[in-house]
Amino acid sequence: MYRRVKGTWLLLGISMGVIQHLAWAEEPVRLEEVVVTATRGELPKSRLTKSVSVVNDEDIERMRVETAPEVLRNIPGVYVRRSGALGRTTSAVIRGSTDDQVLVLIDGVDASSPTLGSFNWSTLPADAIERIEVLRGSASTLYGSNAIGGVIHIITKRGKGPMRTSYQQEFGTLRTFREIASNQAEFGPIRYYTSVSRLDSRGLSTGDDVELTHVALTADADLAQWCNLAVSLNNNDSHVGIDDGAFRPDPNRFNEREHLALGTIVTIKPLDVWEHELRLGFNDDDLLDVDLADPGSTQSTSKSRINTDRYAAEWLQRISWGSFGLSTGGLEFKDEEAEAAFDETVTQWAMFFQHQFDFGDRLTLIGGTRYLRHNLFGHDTTAEASASYRIPLIETRLRGNFSMGFRAPDMNELFFPNFGNRSLLPEESRTFEVGIDKDWSEQRLRAGISLYHTEVDRLIQIVSVSSTISQPQNIAEAEMEGFELEGSVEPLTGLRFSTNWAYTDAEDESAGEELLRIPRNRVSFAVDCDFLKRWQLHLDAIVVSSRQESVATNRRLPTKGYKTVDGVLSFKATDNLTLYGRVENMFDRHYSEVLGFPAPGSLFFIGGKVEI
Repeated sequence: MYRRVKGTWLLLGISMGVIQHLAWAEEPVRLEEVVVTATRGELPKSRLTKSVSVVNDEDIERMRVETAPEVLRNIPGVYVRRSGALGRTTSAVIRGSTDDQVLVLIDGVDASSPTLGSFNWSTLPADAIERIEVLRGSASTLYGSNAIGGVIHIITKRGKGPMRTSYQQEFGTLRTFREIASNQAEFGPIRYYTSVSRLDSRGLSTGDDVELTHVALTADADLAQWCNLAVSLNNNDSHVGIDDGAFRPDPNRFNEREHLALGTIVTIKPLDVWEHELRLGFNDDDLLDVDLADPGSTQSTSKSRINTDRYAAEWLQRISWGSFGLSTGGLEFKDEEAEAAFDETVTQWAMFFQHQFDFGDRLTLIGGTRYLRHNLFGHDTTAEASASYRIPLIETRLRGNFSMGFRAPDMNELFFPNFGNRSLLPEESRTFEVGIDKDWSEQRLRAGISLYHTEVDRLIQIVSVSSTISQPQNIAEAEMEGFELEGSVEPLTGLRFSTNWAYTDAEDESAGEELLRIPRNRVSFAVDCDFLKRWQLHLDAIVVSSRQESVATNRRLPTKGYKTVDGVLSFKATDNLTLYGRVENMFDRHYSEVLGFPAPGSLFFIGGKVEI
């Protein structure tokens, strides 16, 4: 590991020294991007003390992807895995974490399942997303449980400017049809955005059809010069056929799911230096699993239902002390309820505080702490400290951070009949990270590297305790360490190349084995090209190394690595009409992201979007 990191630093240093002398064509000065997830407030990207990646609406528009997880595949340190075709269970993990160690927010609302502890990305479309911010590394001090691996914050579109309406139609392989209609406007102090989308696909096998309907609405109003009210609603209805891949083909089984994330934020700013936010969140996840009787058999139809609700309230305030920095503090309450094979309620409340010092535009220091009270596990305290420093002579920023993490077992791990383990203890973590970032020539050349080391105590993993029973258990200590190397270059206006390489060494220290489903190496490449004024090309390639899977009796099997290439070609026919074609898995590679669930071969789509 040391040799790999040393070699990477040497390569980065040589590259920086050579490219420093290259000259680029002049272009207008670019506005600096602002990030909100890292500190719970606006922070210029150049002052970040942690690893944060941002995908904006322009990037998403270039990709023309159907669902949100496809947007995440090119982000360094993020690994997306889907159990087969569109609509099947999809997870996103960060730096070797488990999927329930990654907190997923939709407009600030915790959207993960209280029973699973994770978020199922399979049915979330990409069309209503304004931007996605991915914070890599523990963020438990600001966000509480489930943020050991990081935070993925989905921010949906807001209305602005005069009224605009758009309609998009797409069809392609596997009898796939997609329709999207949206409308937005700004009337004085009131702004709104709304969209409705529908996606239908035949799937890879009999009974594997997918039907997805999504409704999104955001609205905000300036009630007074010092008061703003904002609401957001995201509702997904899905019908997904479940044939269970290679393990148990069953064309008569399907899932019906309705997921609702509703958030309200009242912002009050009585003084320029003092701001209050009252946040209310509601997350409802209703899953119905139906296994119809086979034709001609005596077997009866079976149904099972899992309904979970999460109610959350938070009071957040920020105070600017001028040259003495910015303080952010808050109180938080969550109530999680499940009606399934068990009926349980989990509550927790917390208070947190963070202070940020800015010494000119060179040095930023941030420190914070959180006190959490859980009705099942008592109390816990986490803390973090981070810093970034700009070296003026070479215009390079150094950053480093230390953070503690906490994750309480989810409801399934504790209570599910013949599976749950009530003796489980919470996971706790410590993360150390250092990094360096550099921009040249008004951000036309960028390079950066992050090195991290995470220790997790009492990591929860599912193990086979007999030939027929599996159970979650605390497996002592695990370590995840590695690096993320990323860079981009624009040799000409309208032409951009970007790449990143993530190396992850994730091990169960007690058993001396690799953690399951985590590839050591993941590399991605992307090319964006605007040409002939109206044409736009986007290509991206992903290379993933092999990883370990577990089957019955804890026996391990290797899953082969894979390489895929996707492409999109768009043509702006008129100022109001854009036509495009998209290819997924361009070279028809045969691979599985999850053992036993083969991914689709080459898929082809054509579509168009009209805006008025």
